[in-house]
Amino acid sequence: MSEEFQVAELDEEDLIEKEAVKKIEQHILVKLEIEFALLFLVIFSFDIILDIFSTLIDLFIELIHMIIEVIEGSIELGLEHALHTNHQQSEMIIVNSAIVIIIFLVYRLLKALPSIYVGFIRASSKSWHTFAQQTYDHWHVYSMRLKIKLILVYVVGFGGLFLLL
Repeated sequence: MSEEFQVAELDEEDLIEKEAVKKIEQHILVKLEIEFALLFLVIFSFDIILDIFSTLIDLFIELIHMIIEVIEGSIELGLEHALHTNHQQSEMIIVNSAIVIIIFLVYRLLKALPSIYVGFIRASSKSWHTFAQQTYDHWHVYSMRLKIKLILVYVVGFGGLFLLL
């Protein structure tokens, strides 16, 4: 009698475990399907996305230009009032100051560029190795059935992409 209870208990635990694995596999496949759907969406609407992106860049540049004009006008009025200069002299002071500031910023950027590059390479390398290790670990945990499903989803997804292009 106790053996039957243990067998029933093991079957119930096994059933719960199989159900959990099935949900995880289903979640992985749905996530992959969503990624492919987004990829199709980006490919189909690439022209629209590019137009929106270029419009946003244009608006951002115009906004920066307006801000610079306001700052320049304020400084120019301040110079004309404080130093009793005319319009041309104030603009020359502002332009020369801007050139000096830009040269200094470019110098600092060029001086910091090697360390920024090394930091970027280290961070991207670490990120890539972490991603590759996680993918490798996940792949070995997946069942053979899930591996076959994943391979088929990738083949169908990329095949569809190549047919559309």
